[in-house]
Amino acid sequence: LVAVGTRGPVAGRVSAVRIELTNWELSTTVPIAAGPALSYKAPSVVIDAFSGPPAFPQKVNTASMIDVLRASLEYFAASTANAITIPKLTATVTPRPSGEPSFAIGTAEYTYTDLALREIRNGHIGTISAARSTFTSDPAVPDLGSFAGAMAQFSLVDFDIGALLAMFDPSNAKTDTYLPMYKQVSAGPF
Repeated sequence: LVAVGTRGPVAGRVSAVRIELTNWELSTTVPIAAGPALSYKAPSVVIDAFSGPPAFPQKVNTASMIDVLRASLEYFAASTANAITIPKLTATVTPRPSGEPSFAIGTAEYTYTDLALREIRNGHIGTISAARSTFTSDPAVPDLGSFAGAMAQFSLVDFDIGALLAMFDPSNAKTDTYLPMYKQVSAGPF
């Protein structure tokens, strides 16, 4: 981790001109019976012009994946950055053996090339884009063969983090309000 031009905390915020993470990796397991293992890897993550709270919310139940996700989204919504760029992000989903008959689901790998989140402020991400996305999966039963797909030039405009957070708010369970999560999406060719 290298941070350049750091400042704070000042007025409840920390900031950096540039933050660079090298060989970033996150691994977890979905906390349900036979939940899959998830792994995310990136050779580098660069955050330009970052400003955010100095810490996560005080009360986070780290035993609950939902609470950790909610706190992470709240922190992200309260932060600003000109851009977050990732040259290559690989996500791997590995099913755990359950002892139960399955649909022959095997390990799946998603790879995103030139992933960028730009204009992050006011609980919105101005654009999310990837030059290329690929998907591969090898089934647990080799006779079924493998599966692969690819997509070029994915772009999503004006992503609302607040709409995503609303899914985790129990008070919204009885709300009939439509919350747009994004304004426009384009993708392809496939």
